[in-house]
Amino acid sequence: MKKLFICIFLLSTLSASSWSLPIVTEIKQNAASYTIVLNNSIKISHISIKNGNIDFPPYVSKGKLFKQISILRRDYAKELTQTLIKKETRETFEILDYKIGAVEKLRNHKTIFAFCSVIFESVLEVKCRVMKSREGFWISWPAIKREGRWIKTFEFIDFALKTEIENRLINAAKS
Repeated sequence: MKKLFICIFLLSTLSASSWSLPIVTEIKQNAASYTIVLNNSIKISHISIKNGNIDFPPYVSKGKLFKQISILRRDYAKELTQTLIKKETRETFEILDYKIGAVEKLRNHKTIFAFCSVIFESVLEVKCRVMKSREGFWISWPAIKREGRWIKTFEFIDFALKTEIENRLINAAKS
């Protein structure tokens, strides 16, 4: 009886974890890149596929490249790549689960208060910055500079989720 309970528990845990991966609910493609929406909540743009692997645009500063968006599990990276290639979307009403990742406070910077990350569904990490200005704290989400202007590569569609996450990031950076 105990072995049966353990097997049922393990199966339910494995099934639940496969359901909790971010789901692609929208895909747009232009000649050079993809834009996706995950769980009707977040939008990631300027994605490319290079050598069969998904590639997110890096932040470039002083000739150095910095990853802003990363996939933490190889199996999800493969799944997401195949989803883009096949242009397969699914509908979901599941809210994205997230946790605050690393928080690195800066001491002597004029505007950047802290570097932080948010990890969605334990597989997608998005790095951001907590900025400080006269008006207060705000979050700088991933963007790339093209032809002298900033273009967002990560945006929230779900405003309530954005507000919740940004408040938690600012509180984590302040504490």
